[in-house]
Amino acid sequence: MMWILYAFLSAVFASLMTIFMKLGLKDMNPHVATALRTSMVVLFCWFLVFVTKSSQTMKAITKKEWLYLVLASLATFGTWTFYFLSLKTGSVKNVMTIDRLSIVFAILFSAIFLKEVITYKTIIGMAVFLIGAVLLIYYH
Repeated sequence: MMWILYAFLSAVFASLMTIFMKLGLKDMNPHVATALRTSMVVLFCWFLVFVTKSSQTMKAITKKEWLYLVLASLATFGTWTFYFLSLKTGSVKNVMTIDRLSIVFAILFSAIFLKEVITYKTIIGMAVFLIGAVLLIYYH
């Protein structure tokens, strides 16, 4: 059940990242900010790899796994690029709300690509989420 704690911490850190970047983007080009932030993240990630002695597992990465790493990297590039472009001029509340619609897209993509089941309860939850997003953006 550690995944629940990790997911919660991920949400907290994502929120903090948004606030810090909104403050930092005031007079900075969003593309430069993304490149600099990403460079720092790369350093932190490699530090974690070496501290946890995980580097030896790199030899076992298959071609298929490399393909998915490249695709995930391209998706990360896309999300960070458009996220920071929107954050430069949009409010944190609106940008975060629209960005979190990724939950709905992830559920749909998981059904298409991973064959995960979408139940009527999931559909209701997605509808409630979409309604909540509209309320947050338009009726604040």
